[in-house]
Amino acid sequence: MIEYLYVSKSKLEALEERGKRFSKDAMTIGLPSSLATAHASFKSTQGNEAVARLRRLESAFGVIPSFEARTNAERDWVGYSGRMRWATMYRDSGRDGEDEVAVFTSANPTPPGQTRLVLLGSTQHLLTETRSVGRMGSSSDALYDLVRRPSLIDLQGVELPRSAVDAARHLSRILDDDGPRWQFAPLEGIARVLHIFDDGLAERTVIATPLFVRIGEPGGKQSRRRAARQASDVKKFGTSYMGR
Repeated sequence: MIEYLYVSKSKLEALEERGKRFSKDAMTIGLPSSLATAHASFKSTQGNEAVARLRRLESAFGVIPSFEARTNAERDWVGYSGRMRWATMYRDSGRDGEDEVAVFTSANPTPPGQTRLVLLGSTQHLLTETRSVGRMGSSSDALYDLVRRPSLIDLQGVELPRSAVDAARHLSRILDDDGPRWQFAPLEGIARVLHIFDDGLAERTVIATPLFVRIGEPGGKQSRRRAARQASDVKKFGTSYMGR
């Protein structure tokens, strides 16, 4: 069984609405024209309706570039697959239990020549219990205010101020230092690029907001063990953040 950790219902609904329009309109937002004829299959189904609709939408995307592709730009849709950490966070001036931001990051440090990925979204789109790592960090309020909203970053995108970019680049270090080890697994999905930081030297970071995040190796012993340990930890020490 495929295990989804996160599904952005607001992006899903917006994409479905765009898919009902003409092919040339779909192309203006970076989607393949096949999406314009795929809307007929978006119907309520038994079980997790959002996930069922998502799978149909995913097939309409066709082949999309990896987040590592050098040709990517802001607002592009990209695919990703690899071992990542995830957690929830609250405002730097906030308190335990006030987490409104979900974060998924590549392992830190990123090997030379490779691209780091940072995914940001609202905890309201989480589909599983997730352990918090606490405050997002100093000078992160601008970033927090942008990504905590359930309807984060519609299909037109949003421009990140420099302070938000700097804060996002440090999130992988925070998750590496403080994140629970069982919230580290092969993940895959589709996301929309918010910003690409490239200093032309050693560091290249893609900051994006996910349409969905799922476990890349579902059903295996590692996945089941991670789920059991995650649930136990949240019950003992953490706070549950469930998708609504």
